[in-house]
Amino acid sequence: MIRVLFSLLLFTSHLSASEEQQSFWRLNIYDNSGQLTSNAVVNLTKNPANACLDGKWFQLKVLELNAMEAETFPFNNQLSYKFDGNKILLGRNNRCDSYAQLAGELNGNIISGSYFSFGLGWSKELGTFSMSKVGI
Repeated sequence: MIRVLFSLLLFTSHLSASEEQQSFWRLNIYDNSGQLTSNAVVNLTKNPANACLDGKWFQLKVLELNAMEAETFPFNNQLSYKFDGNKILLGRNNRCDSYAQLAGELNGNIISGSYFSFGLGWSKELGTFSMSKVGI
């Protein structure tokens, strides 16, 4: 009986931990003229990610993708994110140059901000983005 209770406790604690790791968002990316260039459904996991930038980074998983333009956000690369209070930074951070990032602010279940790229000695504004929480 104790073994069954222990197994049940272990199973339910595993379920709640994995449920906490699920954070699904609809991500829209716009160019500098406000035209939608891509949208995706992403999962902000709690799995650690490698990044060349300082901080505690987590993996971002792309679940669905619809790109209207060939040159868009690097969804096919390893992506990561980090929160600092209500501010989020996400993007291609495992390369130590030529970063592509989204920097925004969380307001309720909505995140919005700017899309840009940068490297050693250069930076370029590429547009804006918005994210809204979705239930899957």
